[in-house]
Amino acid sequence: VKVISSTMRSAEEKNKLRQVKLRYPVLELAHDDENLIWVDCIREVLSLREDTERLFEALSDPETTIVTLTVTEKG
Repeated sequence: VKVISSTMRSAEEKNKLRQVKLRYPVLELAHDDENLIWVDCIREVLSLREDTERLFEALSDPETTIVTLTVTEKG
């Protein structure tokens, strides 16, 4: 599985993800315990503004099988 993350906002978001080596934390909470898990599945991070051509290449690649979008009130 190859996950590519992208942002439509500033490149700052892309740089933040790169600073943590393309990983993100998930905090698991239980009644008497908490566990921090670092998820390591992202292989590339792109910015729509800076990496438009690469992003469209990835979207049109025949190997791409799933595309998910998150749409928020901020766009």
